[in-house]
Amino acid sequence: MLFRSSGEERRLQDEASVLFDEYKILQDKIDKIGAFRVTIKGWSVTAAVAALVAISTDKGFSPWVNAAALNVLLAWFFWFEREQVRLGWKFNGRVRSIEIQIENRRRATGSRVVFSSPNIARSLFGGKRRKELIRHVFSSRFLERRRIWVNDQARLARGSDIIFYLTLCVATWVMIWFDRPARPTPPPIVIQNTINVPNPTSPKQEPSCCTSVSPAPKKKLSGGGK
Repeated sequence: MLFRSSGEERRLQDEASVLFDEYKILQDKIDKIGAFRVTIKGWSVTAAVAALVAISTDKGFSPWVNAAALNVLLAWFFWFEREQVRLGWKFNGRVRSIEIQIENRRRATGSRVVFSSPNIARSLFGGKRRKELIRHVFSSRFLERRRIWVNDQARLARGSDIIFYLTLCVATWVMIWFDRPARPTPPPIVIQNTINVPNPTSPKQEPSCCTSVSPAPKKKLSGGGK
């Protein structure tokens, strides 16, 4: 009986050790997901600032094309972050389950558990109640499935900070609608008159080619002549 008890205790300890190794891997994945979400938001802000500068200075494509391209890019960033949030929630659910299993195995070995550890996921997410967009429960199974799907998508969108991406999208259209870029007016074209018009009040000057030249006086020859 003693041998059986020690073997069972060893098995529970081995299972708790394996669960704890998986727990550390999942925590590392969750940390990387959080860091990557911050990176995605940095990309979004950079793209939004570049689009706003292009719209305000009227460079590149037209403002409407720049705003539409930014919206498409932000939608892609939002979808990318949404996938990270979805995976993060799955990892958090697994982490909570592992925390419960580790505590159960510690209690099964006969050890006195005064303080639950590890207990990170249960402390952060265990007591939160889901905010449902549609609270009415339908009697139809089809409508009830649709309601659950809509609530899950709305909760996932809120977790992915959809307000942040909508704010960046609206900012570009606000600049186009209310603060359209003032195109620089071209400088006035000054046409210089290069044709010299003679002034009628000034005395006429004869051209040098028509100036009369007086003949030189003939010299008288000295001496007799016939």
